Formats: sequence, C-alpha cells, structure tokens
Amino acid sequence: MDRGATSGVVASALGHGSFAITARHYVNPETLANAKARKVSAALAASPSEPPSTDLYGLSAALAALSPDERAAVLRSVGKPV
Repeated sequence: MDRGATSGVVASALGHGSFAITARHYVNPETLANAKARKVSAALAASPSEPPSTDLYGLSAALAALSPDERAAVLRSVGKPV
C-alpha cells in the first residue's frame, strides 16, 4: 500500500476475501491512513475540467473511514470550517 497498491489487490494477493481481514492483521494503521490521505489528495487536486480518475465510490468509502480528526484536517485543507 505504501507503493500505491489498492486494498483489493493487497487482499487478493494474500488470499483474503476482503480487505477488512488484511487491514486487521497485516496493515500498519499509519500506512492505511497515509494511503487514504493520498487518495483524497489526488481526488481534490484533479482539475474540474478533467474527468475524475478516482472511483467516486472508493473516494466516498475512504472519506467515511477517516477518523474525526482526519476528516477535520481534510476539511481545513479545502477551506471548510470544522
């Protein structure tokens, strides 16, 4: 995940049916938070005139999985009051 692999690829490579099992047993929580932050950052940096390169469902899931502090940091980074 540090090198950009998706959660599904990591879970599949380990023979897991879902990423939840992988995350619980193998993924450093900091690595997971960093991957989520990179995904959000990439989506926010995309030009409005370009079609989104990020799966919007995946982005929504990543945002929903953020801790309250992480969500507040994302909101502050885009100028929204917390």
